[in-house]
Amino acid sequence: MKKLSFFIFFSLSILRGFSQGKQLIHVDENYKEISSSEFERRLKSKLFYYTKYTSDTIDYKKLKFREFFGNIGFEKKKQLNDLFKKKYRIDSSKVWVIHYYDSLPDTKKMPKNTLIEIKYASSTPTVRNKMSLEVFKKGLRKMKERYWRNKKAKLYNFYNYKNEYPIAKSKVKWYKDENLVLKKMFGQGVDMYATIILLKNGNYYFSSTVRPSTTEKLLLDPQMFVKIRNSWKQRYKKLQVNPSTPSESHKPE
Repeated sequence: MKKLSFFIFFSLSILRGFSQGKQLIHVDENYKEISSSEFERRLKSKLFYYTKYTSDTIDYKKLKFREFFGNIGFEKKKQLNDLFKKKYRIDSSKVWVIHYYDSLPDTKKMPKNTLIEIKYASSTPTVRNKMSLEVFKKGLRKMKERYWRNKKAKLYNFYNYKNEYPIAKSKVKWYKDENLVLKKMFGQGVDMYATIILLKNGNYYFSSTVRPSTTEKLLLDPQMFVKIRNSWKQRYKKLQVNPSTPSESHKPE
């Protein structure tokens, strides 16, 4: 019995040693390994937030853009126009403002009243706002009202997973991201961005959150779009001064 107890204790000690010895690697927005000090320097710029993912032997902390500007090009925009006009009857003559929901909420798991949930799974507590169904619906209605009179742009709500959400009873029109066209085009690795603004010339902006109405309104104007984009590019360029030398890529398969 004593021998068995010793064997179990010894085995658990080894396993605990392996788990505590897990390597922590910091990676930048392009999955390149950087030092922890470089990681913190870039994080302080407020251009990024970070996410975590793990393998059997390594924990990763990865930088992700809070927002990003780019251009999909004339041909891709034309193909997207043709596809979405045929499939969803989306008006290609307007700026598209897309609010993307990777997973619609499960109404059965939503609280009756909005509350704040704090989890202590690690040394750093995780704070999450659990929204009620009524608050979620109210937010959707406000977004709809914000755009329905706008002659330059049109708001579209896309989703990936339905999650038993009662779309048929919704007062907001929903569009399914079939074949994950939007997610593949604008998703960045482990997360999907909540707001996509796509101009007629192919210029696009996406954000990890739904931005305030004043910010979105400015981005609908092509000239203001370029001005805001150039300011963002300058901030990002400053981070490239004396960066840590990237090593191997740590992009997950």
